[in-house]
Amino acid sequence: MKGTPHPAAHPVSHWVLLACLVLMWSTTYLAIKVALTGFGTLTVIAVRLVLGTLVLLGIAAAAGSRLPRTRREWGWMVWLALLGNCLPFYFITWGTQHIDSSLAGILVAVMPLGVLVLAHFALANEPVTLPKAVGFVLGFAGVVVLIAPDAVALRSTAKLQVLGQLSVLTGALLYAANAVSARRMPPMDSITVALATLLIATVLMVVCAFVFEDPLASTPPASAVWSVLWMGVFPTGVATIVYFQLIRLAGATFMSITNYLTPGITVILGIVLLGERPGWNAYAGMALVLAGVAFAQSPWRRVDNAPRP
Repeated sequence: MKGTPHPAAHPVSHWVLLACLVLMWSTTYLAIKVALTGFGTLTVIAVRLVLGTLVLLGIAAAAGSRLPRTRREWGWMVWLALLGNCLPFYFITWGTQHIDSSLAGILVAVMPLGVLVLAHFALANEPVTLPKAVGFVLGFAGVVVLIAPDAVALRSTAKLQVLGQLSVLTGALLYAANAVSARRMPPMDSITVALATLLIATVLMVVCAFVFEDPLASTPPASAVWSVLWMGVFPTGVATIVYFQLIRLAGATFMSITNYLTPGITVILGIVLLGERPGWNAYAGMALVLAGVAFAQSPWRRVDNAPRP
């Protein structure tokens, strides 16, 4: 694209920020898996959001950002909080307890392909072209390869794994819907949007956690405590700031590199730290999904939204 620097032209500082972001996002699914050994699904999400919101409150105060003031702005924030935080966090967290963390990371990588399909119907200047269609077909084939072995198995555990995979995939598609919705909302300060949506999501999920679970009765192991603390402070709070900073400094095209790096790092972390052993279909599915994303983000098409776990 004209005016977009080649990745090699970016300074080292941009690559450092990108590496930090990929590392934080890649640890999300591993942290969810470990946190669920000591907390309920809703409690994990609530604590994660509380910690992420506290981080953003400090950043917003330092930046002098304000909260939305009009009903219309708050209406958008509620909608984005549901699509971008509450619902996808729930589906992904619930699904991850039934599948490997590495598989969850691969499934969430489908998000950019969901964006291009939804944008075709929701945005006037985002029609589906041949490269995008080919990219979607490749990505869809990757999802089929990922899910098919468990889908055709007759074991009850395999059926639960299929439900877990479909749940995580639903979360990825909700992220895509959130990205498309964000393009349609009125222009607003990015820190304001991030803080307001996290505040709303935090209130909703804390209430849900106390209604449907008993967070105060949990006696989690230290590993679960450290995992939920890490997930709240870094992948949810700090990563949000790095994300917007990198978008401002390097642009969305450079940011899209995370689409290719995050799934692979997630698989490596799952193998090394959790002893996961992904099957052949995980590697084949990841290759197809990443090929689909690459094709859709070719010079004929650029997806400006990196996945946010």
